[in-house]
Amino acid sequence: MKSALLLPFLVVALGCDSSYTVPPRGDAGASTSDGAVAVSDDAGNHPGSDASPGSDASPGSDASPGGDASPGSDASPGSDARVTLDGGPRQTLRYVISEITLPSSASAFAFDHDGDGSGENQYGAIVAVMAQSGASLQAVMNASLAAGEDLQLIGFDTSDPTLLADTAPILRQHVAVSSSGPDFTGSGSFAVNPSKPAAIYSGVLLASQYASTHPRTLPAPPTVHLRLPIGDGRTALLPLVGARLEAQVTAAGLLEGRLRGAWRQSDVNTIVLPAIAAQVNAIAQQVPCGSSCTTVKQFFDSNGDGTITATDLQQSPLVGAMFAPDLDLYDNAGTWAPNPLRTGRDSLSVSLAFRAVRAQFTAP
Repeated sequence: MKSALLLPFLVVALGCDSSYTVPPRGDAGASTSDGAVAVSDDAGNHPGSDASPGSDASPGSDASPGGDASPGSDASPGSDARVTLDGGPRQTLRYVISEITLPSSASAFAFDHDGDGSGENQYGAIVAVMAQSGASLQAVMNASLAAGEDLQLIGFDTSDPTLLADTAPILRQHVAVSSSGPDFTGSGSFAVNPSKPAAIYSGVLLASQYASTHPRTLPAPPTVHLRLPIGDGRTALLPLVGARLEAQVTAAGLLEGRLRGAWRQSDVNTIVLPAIAAQVNAIAQQVPCGSSCTTVKQFFDSNGDGTITATDLQQSPLVGAMFAPDLDLYDNAGTWAPNPLRTGRDSLSVSLAFRAVRAQFTAP
């Protein structure tokens, strides 16, 4: 029945899983099922759990892709060297995100986005709901990366050739032009998608650990355009506002990476829910209308017109619980203003882990 219903919350609605619950949102410092520890402060903690992509390889070790390349050497793929105006050498190392680990719960990879003292990751709750009925969003994520869909390219600009410490590194995150068969060997070439603006981070590199400035303290934090799974077999490219990036920087790649941010509820309503509604409506239009079709209409056709729309899903308690905003990041004028009291929730928290390998690309 799951293959016919496409979406796990529909499986639940049709009575195939009576144990359905919407997982609670994460608390600060809570241990997670995948070994991660929720980050709940503003200090740029770098959890190094076993669930981190590539955590089995030590930074710069032979096990790291391309680990025999010396930091900043001209022979290293995906880097260049130049001289700054004050005469100091700088280099830009280039990477492509090759692995993304989705949160398994609301507490996995949780992060304090708004300064209320607790970690949030509502996207983890969505992944958990899907998993309850047997749908693996991680498998969808892996397939999307393998297909080369809107990959993430990172340029790391630093003045320290040893990659140990830099008080003013610049990190730029681009969206790649989609292309099949991406090369994640450490020598792959990619093209930047000029239609998607780069996210530009300020931050600090200390002991090879990079942490971008906490977005709560910025007047206009970075926005990343990131493709993530939203249902069984379906992904969407959405703006991730208030982005923060943390990673262990090596010549071979970025290890133990964390990417934080939020989906605005307006984007969920105009991008995510219409995509899901298309899947649900396909069931509602089945001829003849069998038990699945009938029950879908019963649960989601709010106006009785026989068609399931995004508006119908917004009015559904099931979908509303899954995609409910948990953060208040903008004021009434639409200006970035994180509010730890959350008096007007308008955004959905997202946090995940990643690993990146060296790459070659030319930034516009």
